[in-house]
Amino acid sequence: MKIGRFIRTISHLRWRQIVYRPWRVAQKLAYRRFPRLISHGIAPGHPAPHVTTSTRLKFRSVLLEDLTHLAPDRETIERQHQQLRAGQFSFLNQTLELGTPDWNRRHGSHLWNFQLHYFPFTLGCAQRYLENRLPADFAPCRHLIENWIEKARPGVSDGWDAYPLSVRVVNWIFALTLLADDYPDQDFLDRWRGSIWRQLNYLSNHLEYHLLANHLFRNIRALVIGGLFFDNLVWLRRGEKLLWQELDEQVLPDGGHFERAPMYHAQTLSDVIECVALLRHFGRPLPAGTTDRIVRMTDFLEALSYRDGRLALFNDSASTAETLPQPIIRAARRIAPRPPGPTPNEFPSTGYYTWESADGDEKIIVDAGPPSVAYNAAHAHCDLLSFELRLGGRPLIVDTGVHGYGGDLYREYCRSTRAHNTIRIDGAEQSEIWGTFRMGGMAQPAESSAISKSDQWHFHGAAYPFNGHLINGQLTNSRRSGSLRHDRRITRDAAGVWTIEDRIDGAGFSFVESFLHLHPEVHLTIETDHSAILHAGALKYRLITFGETDRVSTKWITATDGSPDGWYFPEFGVALASRMLVVRFTGTIGEPFGFRIVPITTPRKA
Repeated sequence: MKIGRFIRTISHLRWRQIVYRPWRVAQKLAYRRFPRLISHGIAPGHPAPHVTTSTRLKFRSVLLEDLTHLAPDRETIERQHQQLRAGQFSFLNQTLELGTPDWNRRHGSHLWNFQLHYFPFTLGCAQRYLENRLPADFAPCRHLIENWIEKARPGVSDGWDAYPLSVRVVNWIFALTLLADDYPDQDFLDRWRGSIWRQLNYLSNHLEYHLLANHLFRNIRALVIGGLFFDNLVWLRRGEKLLWQELDEQVLPDGGHFERAPMYHAQTLSDVIECVALLRHFGRPLPAGTTDRIVRMTDFLEALSYRDGRLALFNDSASTAETLPQPIIRAARRIAPRPPGPTPNEFPSTGYYTWESADGDEKIIVDAGPPSVAYNAAHAHCDLLSFELRLGGRPLIVDTGVHGYGGDLYREYCRSTRAHNTIRIDGAEQSEIWGTFRMGGMAQPAESSAISKSDQWHFHGAAYPFNGHLINGQLTNSRRSGSLRHDRRITRDAAGVWTIEDRIDGAGFSFVESFLHLHPEVHLTIETDHSAILHAGALKYRLITFGETDRVSTKWITATDGSPDGWYFPEFGVALASRMLVVRFTGTIGEPFGFRIVPITTPRKA
C-alpha cells in the first residue's frame, strides 16, 4: 500500500521537481559541511552596485502611492517596536522571547522560524524612524539586520532557504528605499545593500524548481524587484520571463490561483501587483492582457472573501496580516481598475461557486474543483463539494481552516474529509492524504453548475472520490472503476430555506458520513435526533436532517482536548472549540439524504 501510494504521489510530479529535490538537499548538506563552497559569493567583503537616486525615488513613489497594502498600521508598528526592544518576536500567534536570535537554530516550528527570517517588521521600523528621526527607533531593527548578516550561515540557517530569502530581500529593499536618503549612517546602509545584493545573487542560482507553484512565484518576485533595484538585467530579464510564464501557468482563466487556496491566491495577487506596478513605473513592457488578468484575479479574491474582511478558509487558508483581502483588493483596483459591469460569482476553472444576497447578509461559497494542481498538492485538503455559509451577516457553517504545517494531529485533521462540510464513504478519505504535505490519488470533480436569482440559488455538483472502498467484501478504487459518485445539490428557496441534498450513485457502499461544522459563536440547542436550533446572534435557524429515518442517525461532537475533531482554526496557531455534526446514512444507491436550514426568526429580505 505504501509503495503504491508513493508511486501515485510522484506520478503527478514534473521532471524538474524530481531532479532538483535531491540536488537541493545535496547542496544544503555540502554548504553545511564545506562552507567555503559558497562563501566566495556571499561574504560581506564583496561590493554591491550603487542604487541611483532615480531608482530610489521610483521605488519610494510606487511603495507609498500604489502598494499601500504593504504599509503596516500604526498599532502594528508600535507593537512591533515594543516587542523588538524587549527581544520578543510574535508570529503565528506564538510569542517567543529570544533577545538576539540564534539565526542558525530553529526556534518554534519550521513555519514560525521562516516568519522570523522574513524580517516582516523592517518596513514598520523604517516608517517609525522617518516620522520621528530618532536613531533609537531603528536601532533594534538595525541590530538584528547586522547580526543576521554576520551570523546566518547557508546550509545551516533557515534564512538561506530560497523562500524566506525571497521574502526578506523584498522587505529589506522596500525599507532601505525609505531610509536611503534620510538615515545618517551611510556605512550601515552600504553593508545592508551589499547583503541584499549577495542574497539575490545566491537566490538566482537556487530557485525552487523542486517545489514550483507559490514558492517559485515568490522567488520570481524577488528577482524582478531586485533586478529593478540594482539595474541587474540578468536577474530582471530572467525574472520577467518566469513571471509571465508562471502567471500563465498558475492563474487559471477565471482568475483563480491553481492551488485553489484563497490565502495563497491573495499572496500571489499581491506579488503580481507589486511586480506590475514597479515594472510599469520603470517603463518595462507588459504583455497584452496583464491588466485584465489582474482584474479577474481581484474579482476572484473579492468573491472568496466576506464583507467583514475575512477570507474563505478552503484548503490551506488562514487569516494573516499579509493576506487580508480588502487592502490587497484596494491596491489591485488602483493598479488595474475594473471596467463597468457585474462582478462574477462563478469560477468554473478553479471550481468555486458563490452566491450573495443583495444586502450581503447571506453568502455561500462552494468548492467544486480539483484538490489542487496535480504536481503540487501540498496545500490541498479533502474538501471537494464542501461549502461555507453565512446567514444574517454572520458565519454559520465554516471550513475548519488550518492550524499549522507541523506533522501533528491538527495537521492531519485539517486536511481530512471529516474536517470539511462534505461526505466520506465507508470511512475512506476523499483523496489520499499522507505526511504533512503529500497527496497521492486525488478526488476528481465530475460536473458542476449553478443558477442564480436575486432570492434563489441552485447548485449542482458531482465528484468521484479516489480512495478504495469495500464493495461486496472486495477493495476497489472508485476513481478507476467509476464505481462511486457523490452527487450534491444545494438550494436556497425564496423563503430563505437552504437544502443540502446528497446521493451516492454507482456501486454499493456500507455507510456514508456527512459532516457539518458550526462557527464557535453559533450556539446549539438539540431538539430531537433529527433537529436542532442554531442560535446565531439575534437569529435562529432550525437544522433538520432528512432521509429514511431508520437509515439516518446523527451525532454532535464537541471539541475536547486530546482530539482534533470539532476544532476551528481561523488563524495559524489558533484553535477554537466548536461543534461538528456527523450524519450517518446507511441507505441505498440513489437514495437522497441531507439536511435543511430553516430560518425561525426572519432575516432581512434579499
